[in-house]
Amino acid sequence: MLDFGLGGPEIMSQVLTLELPDDVYKAIERAAESTGQKPADWVSMKLRQQLSAPRKGAPESLLQAMHEQPHLTPSDVESLEESITTGKLPVKWDPVFEGEIGSRP
Repeated sequence: MLDFGLGGPEIMSQVLTLELPDDVYKAIERAAESTGQKPADWVSMKLRQQLSAPRKGAPESLLQAMHEQPHLTPSDVESLEESITTGKLPVKWDPVFEGEIGSRP
């Protein structure tokens, strides 16, 4: 079992007790150990990060995505260029008025 306060190490206003499978707890222990934290502190930190992260579709996420450069691979670029080339229509220009530049006599 893992007990930790969601308020963080300095503010323990609430206690949540989780019952976790052994493999999940071992993974949490390893992750916490690699950062020098106790498992409860590590889980609390990760929950805070998850809860404060912008959610997909949220206005903050959309604005951030609009201001970032696109994340394209070379094959994405090639595919887009191919689609643009395939979608091009032939240009046919017929003058409307006589004597217009490029009109036939």
